[in-house]
Formats: sequence, C-alpha cells, structure tokens
Amino acid sequence: MAPHLQVKVKRGESIWDHILHAQPNLTKDSGNGDVAADSYHKHKEDVKLLVGLNANCYRFSLSWPRILPTGDTDVINQAGIDYYNNVINELLANGIDPTASTSPATSYKPQTAVVKMWLTFNEPNMFSRGYSGASSAPGANSSGIADYLMAKTILEAHAHAYRLYGLSFRLKQRGKVGITLDGAWYEPLTNSKEDADASERQLQFEVGLWANPIFSSLGNFPEVVRQRVAANSTADFFGLNHYFSSFITSGSSGQEPSKLHDAGVATSIILGYPISYWITDVPWGLRKLLNWVHDSYPGYPIFVTENG
Repeated sequence: MAPHLQVKVKRGESIWDHILHAQPNLTKDSGNGDVAADSYHKHKEDVKLLVGLNANCYRFSLSWPRILPTGDTDVINQAGIDYYNNVINELLANGIDPTASTSPATSYKPQTAVVKMWLTFNEPNMFSRGYSGASSAPGANSSGIADYLMAKTILEAHAHAYRLYGLSFRLKQRGKVGITLDGAWYEPLTNSKEDADASERQLQFEVGLWANPIFSSLGNFPEVVRQRVAANSTADFFGLNHYFSSFITSGSSGQEPSKLHDAGVATSIILGYPISYWITDVPWGLRKLLNWVHDSYPGYPIFVTENG
C-alpha cells in the first residue's frame, strides 16, 4: 500500500480493544469500548451539554486507531480526521476552547492551529501498568522492569514532541504543550520522620519519576535518562489528575519485584471522608498535593485536568 494513503475506513483496534475482544472475562459484564459513550455520533449533543454547564474549555483525546487504523502511517483515515475537525469546529462555534490530549507533531492531524493547549500523554503512570502487570492492556506482565523502561520511553517521546512543536509549530500556532500526570496525596500516618520519609518516597515514585526529568532543574533519573530528557525544560505547564488521598507509613507491599515494592511503603484509608471504590474525597489532600507539586517544580502553571 502506498505511503500516507488517505482513505475513509473504520477505526483500527487499540490495545484495549484487542485485549477485551480476546479476553472478555476481564470485565465484569464482558463489556468493551466498541461503543462506550458514542461521542463519535453524539459530539454535538455533548457540546450542548457543555454549553449548559457554562464550560469554556473541553479536553478530549485523539484516538490514534481512529486516525491510523493499521497502527502505522501507511494508511491515514480521513474519516477520523474529519470527525476531530468537526468536534473542534463545534467547540469553537460555541465559545469553548479545545484542549487535545495527544502528541501534536504529525503532518496529517486535525486543525491544530486552533488548538492552543496540547497534552502529549495522559496519566503515563497508569497506562504503563499494562506493561508491568497482567490486568491492563496489553498485559505484558513484566513487573519491576517495564515500569522503568516505559518511563524512559514515554519521557523521551514527550520531550521529542515538545521540542518538535517548538521547532515546527509554536511560532505559527502559538500553542502550549504539557503533560498530565496522576497523583494521590499520601498523608504520614504518624508524626514520625519515618512516615514523613515514606510519604515523600511514594510521591517521588508516583509523581517524581515522571515530573523530575521534565520540571526540575537537575532531575534525579539515571544518567542516561537525564542526558536524553532533562537537558532542557520540556513543558509549558503541569497537568495534574487527582482522585484519592491515603495514610502512608514505611513498610512493604506489592509483588517482588515491582515499583510498588521498591518504594517500601504501606497505605491505609483515611476514614471519615466519602469513598467510592478506590476514589476518596479528601479536599485537603488535593491542596497538599498541589502545594507539593508547586514547591517541587516552581515556575510552572498547574492545571487540574481530572478530579473525582
């Protein structure tokens, strides 16, 4: 097939599509994401709901299987590009700024000139678990190894996209590029130094692993990563997702080897606050996490991109 052939076809299969089609028992009701919220057909209704909420910004992701159905650049799905252009146009027509979660550095993308905020990755700490464990796609189950190899690869990809945007698109489009990291707050179980150290250690494993090479002036990754990633600042803003807070103490948890086991901590629930599944509503935890991010990586605007 000719390079960069632009056709109108169905979207391809993502790693989550593949694993849930092959192993439907992974979900309670054998469900999958083939239709889900069906925003592909209902984006105009979605925008009307946003207008009703007086929203002035909408964050959405570009699904690469919808744009590149074969997983490579040999086939570019024009129908997918048309869809995202329609979403962007509908948002702008209603006074809502589009924010896209994906790498902007491609030549066959939607109307990037009107998208002013780009997020290269959303929650790499979460999606990289599919390579260190078996319960998330693609289920590579390489615990204690893939965690760190994924971090290196993802950070290099982020840095590449950021720098490429600066070289090729920033002057014309006047946009900004950042990354969204997920982070919980870990409150020391007691006033002991040991528990305070455990809290800081877990924050570094969960957030600092990704944030230090991007946002700190020195970085604390191994030398090869610092050389490839932390030589330059590689983001305009810090995106943060937050869903829970917990008590923490020094201890041991998680399988061996694993990143969780390496951290040397044990967590417990903060009682007295609403909880739904694993999500806890502890307002002061978000405040403390925001202060920690601000103090650890000063000088960057912080956007809370998800909260529950």
